[in-house]
Amino acid sequence: MDFIMKYKKFFIWSTIWIIISLLFGILPENEFNNVTVTRRIIGCLIIGGIFILPLMLLKWLINGISKDRKKQKEKIEKQKEADEQRKKAGISIEGKLKHTHGLPIPENSVCSVVSYTDKYVFSANGLSFNLLKSKITDICIKTDIEISKQVVSSIGGAIGGAILFGALGAIIGGRAKNKEIKTTTQYLIFTYVKDDDVKYIGFVMDDAIFIHTAYKIANEFTKEQTEVSSNIEVKQIDL
Repeated sequence: MDFIMKYKKFFIWSTIWIIISLLFGILPENEFNNVTVTRRIIGCLIIGGIFILPLMLLKWLINGISKDRKKQKEKIEKQKEADEQRKKAGISIEGKLKHTHGLPIPENSVCSVVSYTDKYVFSANGLSFNLLKSKITDICIKTDIEISKQVVSSIGGAIGGAILFGALGAIIGGRAKNKEIKTTTQYLIFTYVKDDDVKYIGFVMDDAIFIHTAYKIANEFTKEQTEVSSNIEVKQIDL
């Protein structure tokens, strides 16, 4: 029953086509007088099909395009609505990151991250962590090779690595140094201050989804810092 309702128009057009073909085929006196009724009917079906089928196909094509446009329009409207809701909630970025070090969760845990007007919220394994933007001093993207070079150039090797990005730097630098195949891995690193101590949170960028989110966050931070700098009044001091 559902199949018949879905293709109701097709069945209607097909029935009309067959009835017209039969009527033309069985008329006693016409230009097809010397042709058998069966051949007339077949001929009318073919001729009718030549005209009717393209019209039916054209109609289906137009309907298909119309439905696609409608779906696309609905999708755009839903996206706009979702963007408006995020804007009202103060959300500028939503994405995924893979944890390396700095949060009290296992390494390689996939976190969802949300950037609000005043904070970042990291969520994973049923836990959420708030990092106030007022505490952040830097957000950057570094490669393990860059960090490893800092480790090598520092006195004490891995101990020197702890100077750059703390324990996170030592972990990343040590791994880069021990790589058998020299490849480059990027990391998104948050630097912030807590109780007068400098802390670090690192996320490895080893997948397209993490890379996309990381660059959005780093670019947002750079933009915000630029806006803050442009709003600072320069005081003129005579020496």
